[in-house]
Parts: sequence; structure tokens; C-alpha cells
Amino acid sequence: MRKLLYKILILLIPVLLYGLFVLIVDPFNYFAVSDIIPLENKRAVAYIENPALFNLIQFNRAPSENITISDSRFADKDLHLIESRTGLKFTEMFIFDGMIKDIISGFWFANSRVKLKNVYLSVNFNNFFVTQRNDLVKSSETIINDPLLYAANLNILKAAVKCLKYADAGMKDTVYKISKTDLEENWVRFLSVTNMRYYKNYTYPAEYLEDLKMIKAYCDNKGINLYFVIPPTSTDMQSLVDSNNLKPQREIFVNNLARISKTYDMDFPNPLTFNRKLFYDPVHIDKSELTRLFISIVNKNIKPDSVYIKEY
Repeated sequence: MRKLLYKILILLIPVLLYGLFVLIVDPFNYFAVSDIIPLENKRAVAYIENPALFNLIQFNRAPSENITISDSRFADKDLHLIESRTGLKFTEMFIFDGMIKDIISGFWFANSRVKLKNVYLSVNFNNFFVTQRNDLVKSSETIINDPLLYAANLNILKAAVKCLKYADAGMKDTVYKISKTDLEENWVRFLSVTNMRYYKNYTYPAEYLEDLKMIKAYCDNKGINLYFVIPPTSTDMQSLVDSNNLKPQREIFVNNLARISKTYDMDFPNPLTFNRKLFYDPVHIDKSELTRLFISIVNKNIKPDSVYIKEY
């Protein structure tokens, strides 16, 4: 018996060491018990391996009743400034490269974690389409709900190794930062990829519209305030709608959202969207401008003749 226990212990040692390794490095900050790897380094590595998982874990740790749910273009707002100007404490849930199916799943994920009060769903025309891609929120939620699955996931192991590799490199979160040298090249490439990926074979997602109606009905029943926000993109990005003859579908998209719930549209030609200097790339506007716009929306301080926000 003693020999058998000894053999079992020998077999368990690698497992225990690996478990300790994951617990200490913890590349997605799941356990949040070790700060050997700075959070900014974890975030930078996680955004390469699985940004949706990292952001959902962060939200899961500190949810609030007031939230914005979006892809990256409506994220990284100045939450402290928003709280000071609106009196409301917000938490962001964002899914990097998220589609409409991810935004919808994001609402139900948030709803399962906290009693919601004010929900701002960010939806843009170029992520509102039929896609066969896996639901990033649901796949991440499976991992979040199971610590053992987290530890055994290959993405976690790869990210942990990268965290150690860059531990002394001072790696920063550079999701939105693009060097001036590469700006034009990246700008053109971004537009080309978006055009081919979203607009060339666009299919209007009627099934997801029904899902949004279900969310609205649920919110009305639970006393939750639901708003749709269409974030600003550059006029270069907006022009792809016209060049692909999708303007009628885009108008249907806005009108359908407005029929469901209060909608704020910022994605049209105006002094902000014309100004390329305010954008990191064709869809990510300067975060201070985004924060300012959102504060106006939350405070309902939008004039009927506003040149920046259309209220429906």
C-alpha cells in the first residue's frame, strides 16, 4: 500500500506543479491571487490569445448594475470621469472583435452575474450580420464556470509561457496604438479587410433582431433600462456602406433598433467622423471623445439639432 501511495504521489507531482504554475502566473487573472506578472502584461498577452475571455473574467470579478456591452470600439471609456459627471458607476463588458451574437450573449452573461439597471448595448452595422463563427461569450463562459477547464486550456498554457517570456520586457497594452509610420498602411488594410469580411456578402440577421426583441421584453419585465448605441466610425468606413449598395439595409438596421428601444446613432458624417486625427483606425475613435459622447447620452443632454448624436 505504501508503495502504491508513493507511486501515486510521484504521478501527481507534475500535475500539482503545473497547477501551481497556472495559479501563480494566471495569464487571464482568473484567480487573481498573484501579482508576479503585472496586470498590464497579462492583458497584452491575453489580447493576443483570447481577449474575450480576459475581459469577461474582469467583468465577472467586478460587475455593476450599470453596464455597456460592446466590441472594442465602444470600450476603454474613462469610467471615473463618467461616474463623476453622471453619478452612475459603470462597468464595461466588451468582446474584442465581437459580433452581434456575442453582444446578445454578453447581455445574458451579465444578467446572470448581477441585477441590472441601465444597459447600453453597442451595435454597429458592420457587426450586425449573419455569421457562422463560434459565440465568443458562450465559449468563454464555459471556461469561467470551471476552474479545472481554465487550468487545462491550451490557450492558458500558451499565454502563461508568453507572460513569463515578456515578464521583464515592460510589455504594455497597445490594442489601439498604431505608429505614425504604419498608420496609413494599417488604415487602408483595415478598410479592405472589413469590406471583404462584412460587406461583400452581407446578409441581414433577422434572427438576431428577434433576440434583441426578447432582451427588450425581458428588460421591460424586470425594470431594466435598455438603450442601443451605434458608435462612431470614420467617414472612410461609412463610405463602404454606399460603395456596396447597402444604404437601404443600414437604414432598416437603425429603424429596427429604434422600434425596439431608445437608440443613439453617432455613425454618420459629422465633424468628429470626418476628422481622421481622432481615430486610431477606421473604427476606433479617441477615447476621450468617446467618453464625452457617452456622458451626453447618459445625462440625456442631447439637443434636437445635435451634429454628433441622432436620437431615435
